[in-house]
Amino acid sequence: MEGWSDSPSIESRVVSAATSSETAPSAVGPSPHRNPQGMFHRLLAVLLVCGSSSWVAALRARFHRVPLTSASSRAVLPPSRRSVACFATLSDARELTKLFGRMSDKMLLLDVPGAGTPEMMNCCHGGCDNCDFSHVFDNLTAGRPKWVPLYAYRKLIDGRDHTSPWAGIFTDGTDGGVVDGGHSVDEATFVARVQALPYRMTMGPGESVPADEVPDEEALRDLWRRMGTALDALGEAGGDGPGGRSTITADQMAKALTQLLGESHGVMWMDFKRKLMT
Repeated sequence: MEGWSDSPSIESRVVSAATSSETAPSAVGPSPHRNPQGMFHRLLAVLLVCGSSSWVAALRARFHRVPLTSASSRAVLPPSRRSVACFATLSDARELTKLFGRMSDKMLLLDVPGAGTPEMMNCCHGGCDNCDFSHVFDNLTAGRPKWVPLYAYRKLIDGRDHTSPWAGIFTDGTDGGVVDGGHSVDEATFVARVQALPYRMTMGPGESVPADEVPDEEALRDLWRRMGTALDALGEAGGDGPGGRSTITADQMAKALTQLLGESHGVMWMDFKRKLMT
């Protein structure tokens, strides 16, 4: 019995035999039909008869390469993206998207020479050489809001008219939606009413925003200051220092947007974004 105790244990001999049978070269060369899984099952049957669970675990780790799990071996997931508070201005494309969705429309009236005349209305705009209006249009339409009109209200001589969505800033609900170009609002009212304008899906922005996500107050104050600076450059009265304005009228906002965006009738997304982000 003493000699038996000095010899390797039955468990180590079984594991060693299984290892050597897997790795030792065969006398007749490697067998293409060697099946480690079948070998495992035969040894497992023997061990189950012997009733040693430690042997089963040892062979399982040997043949199946069961990885050890520990705190150090677990994959560390990257931290989730956190929202970082920032100073929102018109340099933020998301804020511009929210503005564009509230200020743009799918119709635009152009105050061009001949707008509203029978000649303009009857023109096929087909590029005829003898037609003054072959490449001139007095209105544009789209399936979705596409342009920010640079006017609060416009009416052509043939009776067609259009009210800009942003003109709602200058109505209080008691005037039937009729825009008075001379009606003014202060900065706080401007911010509140822009935020109250309905948002619509538009053509242009690559980023979508929830309809109920209102423009940031600081971004709107940034727009107010920029419009005030534009009006100062145009020599408009009522300034309170560089960019400072106590009030702005609908007509003044149209002039300020025209000055800021460099267009005459309306502006599409790319120009809207490029001009206001600079």
